[in-house]
Amino acid sequence: MPVVVARTVIPPYTAIAAGMLEVTYLPRGAVAQPAYADPEEVVGRLARLELLPGVPLLRAYAVPAAELRHTADARAVVLGVTVDAARVPAELLLTGQRVDVWRGERLVGPGLRVVAIAGREDGRLVVALESGQELVPALLAASGRADTALTLAPLERVAVAATPTTAPTMTPTPTPTATPSPTPGVAVVKPGPAQGLNVRAGPGTEHPVLATLPAGSRLTPVGRDAEGRWVEVCCVAGGRAGWVLAELVELTGDQAGLPVR
Repeated sequence: MPVVVARTVIPPYTAIAAGMLEVTYLPRGAVAQPAYADPEEVVGRLARLELLPGVPLLRAYAVPAAELRHTADARAVVLGVTVDAARVPAELLLTGQRVDVWRGERLVGPGLRVVAIAGREDGRLVVALESGQELVPALLAASGRADTALTLAPLERVAVAATPTTAPTMTPTPTPTATPSPTPGVAVVKPGPAQGLNVRAGPGTEHPVLATLPAGSRLTPVGRDAEGRWVEVCCVAGGRAGWVLAELVELTGDQAGLPVR
């Protein structure tokens, strides 16, 4: 019986092309689960795990992208970005979250939803991301590079992106008035200890650690203590807010504009 197998190694969440496949013949009953027999059925589907040469392609191994999408938008695509495990927000990287994709200092994929995460034998991760088609070239160029990193997307930018826009209305021009400095919108973890920055349950080292974040992680500041030594940020594991030392994060804006907690 004809069975489709991988011709070369196909990484997880790769769109399968015809050149990656070949057909072999096995005795009937040699494959216990339903497998593909026609390569044309497989082309364009996504590998759900790493497919090795010569291994029969079971139908559960290659699926349409629509099965992995969180959105009903048929124009959205799912593709895998390979990244060093040390350059992702550790245990905070979960399916369903939104992340920013960085290539060096350049943001190439803002606020992309994580569809799935798979480990590789070389210690790197393949993170399947849901993206618009216009970002695909930049994401493919960033995949596998040593300077590629993922950070948690700032909550306020994700919220704005998810809010539908409305047509502007004409309003009278107000008389200019003095306005206070804007509240900081992003807290970026500075390079520091190798183990990362501790996010604690309260403003002080006596409070338990909720999470440890690598340099470059981006959080939303929501408050500060009276002395200004600690900043409350959101969000970490389980959607909780936590506290970090102000001197270990880079705030955009005026820290004094944050409410005292």
